[in-house]
Amino acid sequence: MTFRRTTRARDGFRLGWSLTGALGLILVATALGSTPVSASAPVDIAQCNGADGGGSVISCDVTITNTLDGNVTSSQVTVARHCAGTNVVCGETAGTTTNYPTQLVTSVHQCNNAGNGGGSTMTCTVRVTNNITGATTVTPATVNQCNGSGDGLGAPKVSCNPFPATTTGADVTECNGSANGGTLVGLNCTVTSGTTAAATLPIAVNECNGSDNGGGSKVMCSTAITNNVTASVVSPGPTTTPTTASPGGGPGGPTTGNGQPPVPNVPHTGGAAGQPEASALVIAGLGSLLAVWVARARRRHQPAV
Repeated sequence: MTFRRTTRARDGFRLGWSLTGALGLILVATALGSTPVSASAPVDIAQCNGADGGGSVISCDVTITNTLDGNVTSSQVTVARHCAGTNVVCGETAGTTTNYPTQLVTSVHQCNNAGNGGGSTMTCTVRVTNNITGATTVTPATVNQCNGSGDGLGAPKVSCNPFPATTTGADVTECNGSANGGTLVGLNCTVTSGTTAAATLPIAVNECNGSDNGGGSKVMCSTAITNNVTASVVSPGPTTTPTTASPGGGPGGPTTGNGQPPVPNVPHTGGAAGQPEASALVIAGLGSLLAVWVARARRRHQPAV
């Protein structure tokens, strides 16, 4: 008698833990099927900032390709740097490419507060291409550039396009407070014609501001932002073939040519199962396993014949 009670108690204990474990797995599978994927944080590219020194040569380049398709995001960034002179801190990099599988690059800070020492040369470029799938609004990019720069001189030593350009909080802010100090060699800053801004993927460029302030300085900086927009592709639903009701349709409604009621459209379910379908299969499998555990536990508790 003692052995039977002990066995039953142990069986009940095992059954309780089995039920608890199975229910826990079902809850985990359900949570996995319903938890949304969080968006990745945007990337800021920053280089060649704060490099000071007389006679410095700073040449920095950034090329960015962003891809945005609904919740699917990625980017590729190629940077190149050539820096020489006194106290220059930006180093040397020849064409290094980095891929961001789930992130977008939304801002660039480059060549700011750099080359302030007289006789310096700065050449910096930003190129951004956004490939967007889906509805968005594309407008000309706003610009704030060449304000308080070049000792207030005009052509031929100063060439800025567009100018004047004083938009606050602009998409492109470049060459402000730069190339001052007398005996200017040249200030040439450009936002490429056709540069645009997309509502769903705004880009902020901050470049060549507060830089090359010293006698005999030369600054050449440019920015180009291109937005390629493609409409979303909507998969067509199942199509139906019109049927002609046979004379024998009767009050039950129309029939097909063979006298049978029309078959309702069944959506195609071929291909790999999505995440919700996979979760449903996991839950169904765990439910079956739970049923087997319960049946075996019941058999253990039946009295011996």
